[in-house]
Amino acid sequence: MIDLSVHLLPGFDDGAADEAEALEMARLAAASGVREIVAAPDVSPEFDFDPAEAAAARASLQEKLGERVFLHGGTRVLLKWSNIERVLEAPDRFTINGRKYLHVKLAPEMRAAGVTKVFDRFVHVGLIPIISYSHRATATGEARARLLRWIEIGCLIELRASALLGWAGEGPQEAAARLIDADAAHFVASRSRGPRRPPPTLIEAYRFIEARWGVDCARRLLIDNPWAVLWGQEIARSASRVRRSFSFTRMLGLRGTRRG
Repeated sequence: MIDLSVHLLPGFDDGAADEAEALEMARLAAASGVREIVAAPDVSPEFDFDPAEAAAARASLQEKLGERVFLHGGTRVLLKWSNIERVLEAPDRFTINGRKYLHVKLAPEMRAAGVTKVFDRFVHVGLIPIISYSHRATATGEARARLLRWIEIGCLIELRASALLGWAGEGPQEAAARLIDADAAHFVASRSRGPRRPPPTLIEAYRFIEARWGVDCARRLLIDNPWAVLWGQEIARSASRVRRSFSFTRMLGLRGTRRG
């Protein structure tokens, strides 16, 4: 499996406290079947982020980990109106492995419909935003409509494993499950910030998805799609299926006929 979002680099955000904790996190992930990890600190281009320092930190960890798990570069950009141009000026500072996939978290000020134009600009220049999904961000019909629009223009949605497993409560779990039902989720990641915050493991999520949606879905969300992201490859998806399945009635929780 591949985890696209682990706060593994010590000192870069509020993730791993030191190298020892980072190594513990990586080894826990490897023991659970994770073979590739994007060490993705939270950053805002308004503040200093040195890709060379991040690469050196990854290299130090990789040397100690050997080949049990492989680390990749990336960030999760806190996207704000004030830093969009800085992202566009040097996107490879922030994208996963310096390629075309840009992991983003929207600042509260970005909840307006105008953010659609920002994503349009990103897609126009060849960047593919991966949006860190939060159930709180789509609590209203208007917000759900924006999420649909973002998917239609080319954005991708990442779910948090702990939310899907119900560790954050029934509401977040149901919201995440509806996105998978609607073919509107593309990845599941741990977003772990420590050995137990939540743990950097994905095997429970894989088994849950396999049991509820089948092995093909589990592979797509945890292996195939993330692998394509690492190397800047295209992700196979049917826009027409997303538009048809990702209906407002389904997002509101009304039952429909589920595909086999």
